[in-house]
Amino acid sequence: MLNNGHHINLFYENRLFLSKNNKNRPAIFLDRDGVVIKENHYISDISEVELEFGVNDVFELADSIDIPVIIVTNQSGIARGFLKWDDYFNVTEKMISLINKKNTLLAIYSNGLNPDAPLYSWRKPNPSMILNAAFTLNLDLKKSIFIGDRLTDLTAGLKSGITQLIHIRTGHGSEEREEVERFFTKNKLSHNLELKLIDKFNKQSVIDIHKYFNK
Repeated sequence: MLNNGHHINLFYENRLFLSKNNKNRPAIFLDRDGVVIKENHYISDISEVELEFGVNDVFELADSIDIPVIIVTNQSGIARGFLKWDDYFNVTEKMISLINKKNTLLAIYSNGLNPDAPLYSWRKPNPSMILNAAFTLNLDLKKSIFIGDRLTDLTAGLKSGITQLIHIRTGHGSEEREEVERFFTKNKLSHNLELKLIDKFNKQSVIDIHKYFNK
């Protein structure tokens, strides 16, 4: 763990960890709480870790078409004192145990910062975690997708150069859907982005993700 409140899990053993000929490749970026695992406010108990419906189908798709997956997550509960890094590590370990064993998860980026963290910090909506992942893992952000339940997730993706964004209604998604639509109605044309709204991961949403990478 870095001493400024950040942590990175790098899965060196994954078959896609090193890019072919050091070329940049597209990726799927996922928020954690409310996207990969069910939202459970400041989760610290591993018995409460449960995957969101259909997320393993996304991991299965990524594995089948050789697309890296990166998880990026804010964990302000650490700064607020609701959990410790050891709790985060235990939750992460439980989450990984529930994800398909055959997957292309290359990294998990996290920070334990408060919402008032500096603008250049790793806390979303700042793009720093995404940019670090792109540099470290040879990722092409312009050809990548970001999936999140909060406006801060999608804003981080946008600031990093990702223009294919998916807002999911799970987690905080229902309460933030209107705000997300208002924000991107104002910014869509100027940033040449595509925003897709989905309720949950299902057969159609996975097909749509597949179609994007087949363009």
